[in-house]
Amino acid sequence: MCDDAVLQKVDVTALHGETSYIYLPYDKAEKVLRIEDEYLKYWKGVFEKKIEFHGDWLEVQHISFGKDLRWMCFNAEMAGAYGEYIKSLDSNCLPLGYCNGMIGYVATRQQIEEGGYEALNFIVFFQKPHPFQGEIETTIKDQTAKMLKGEK
Repeated sequence: MCDDAVLQKVDVTALHGETSYIYLPYDKAEKVLRIEDEYLKYWKGVFEKKIEFHGDWLEVQHISFGKDLRWMCFNAEMAGAYGEYIKSLDSNCLPLGYCNGMIGYVATRQQIEEGGYEALNFIVFFQKPHPFQGEIETTIKDQTAKMLKGEK
């Protein structure tokens, strides 16, 4: 910590919280099915044989500790761009991942289009049959903006 850092008291006048669930559909497009790594191909086949998966639920909690401190909590590892978006809407809101569970890595549209660990390879470690659709970014941003504004 910096020597000149000063701790400031946060005025906690009212505690308020709300929870929202956002459905994140999987992308079953042909581009997703072209997995190069044999390990990924094997596990993808195992998961698809077990059950037909269509998507997952992202749990989002907005907790307000008064006018100066808010949290936006997710049950996933969110791409940094989501945190930057939330901070651009409310500089007093702290985005937090890994809250109330862990559904996997939630990438942005661009990351999903580009592929890589964040968008594709994570599915093996979190036992997902497919990555998420790119449209989830718009849905997540719309819902978190509504929550920050106090809308349902």
